Amino acid sequence: MIYIMNNEAGQNFPVFKGYKELRIGNFYDGKYEDNIEYLNPYINEYTGMYLMWKHMDDEIIGVSHYRRFFCMNGYFLKWQEACSLLNEVDIICTYDYKVWNGIYANLRSEMWSEKDKLIFDKYCDLLFAGDLGLREWFMCSRGFNPRNMFVARKSLIDKYFEWIFPILIPLTEKFIREDLHNVDNKRMLAYIVERCFGYWIHKMNLRTYRLDYFQIDQSWEDE
Repeated sequence: MIYIMNNEAGQNFPVFKGYKELRIGNFYDGKYEDNIEYLNPYINEYTGMYLMWKHMDDEIIGVSHYRRFFCMNGYFLKWQEACSLLNEVDIICTYDYKVWNGIYANLRSEMWSEKDKLIFDKYCDLLFAGDLGLREWFMCSRGFNPRNMFVARKSLIDKYFEWIFPILIPLTEKFIREDLHNVDNKRMLAYIVERCFGYWIHKMNLRTYRLDYFQIDQSWEDE
């Protein structure tokens, strides 16, 4: 199942075979007791990915968004196409987004004030602790996989969840407790952790199939 992350009512998006809406954030329906939806304003679709990790038992699982869908052959990626691709590769993901001064410098340039940059540096240091490979990736890599979109076997993607959530949850809780000084910048950790996914793919030496994605803002009908 490819889960369409949706954080507000009134969104109009296509739902095809193999796709299912997953309500998160302001639109969370309280279906699962074990959740981290209180962190949604800070880490966005990762709260939905947590639900997928803890509660979904699909053999193949993926993430899309209410306005972003993988594109294949000029149209939305079909469930059958995704399953077929996974017979040949480990994971379907977005193309690398190229940055020319390293991920760290690129990210740091997105922060608005010198105080913000100090906080950003602090949380990068906490994230890097114990993983020199991640630090090197942030400092030297020229690209990352945007939007946290993927399709993979759950047995594989669970390994990513098992790595990232024990780091991300306490880090976000610390951020809320100590450093949330500017409401405009509360998504700082979401910006940072988005870049971690590509590192994990690289570290695991996964066979990838990379796709573009549609970004939609109009009405669609199922076919």
